[in-house]
Amino acid sequence: MRNKKSRDLFDDQFRLDKISKLKDPLEKPNRYIKWEDFRTIIDQAFCETEPTLGGCPPFDRVTMFKILVLKKTYNLSDDKTEYQILDRFNFSRFLGIDLCDSVPDAKTIWYFREQSIGHYCFFYI
Repeated sequence: MRNKKSRDLFDDQFRLDKISKLKDPLEKPNRYIKWEDFRTIIDQAFCETEPTLGGCPPFDRVTMFKILVLKKTYNLSDDKTEYQILDRFNFSRFLGIDLCDSVPDAKTIWYFREQSIGHYCFFYI
């Protein structure tokens, strides 16, 4: 059995670099697609919520859109999508979510998808 070493500062980066060397399929979309170009279309589809009503701040809509892309690409349920984002380094990197960031739960993913379907068939992912 190998000795367990303590966690170093750059361990996550070394792991991500190794995933890149193994040809991570999620790196190409981020390289070629300008996700921010979708922001105006996505923002038009949703009405603004009243910030004085309280609650948690909403997740970034472009990130939520990218979650729907992952969900469709890998044919995942909402629960499995949440799990895979938490579990897989390349999903987190694709979404721009760090280990310390919160991840949308299955209900949030479901709610965003349902809202988007009601506004534009473009979002029917």
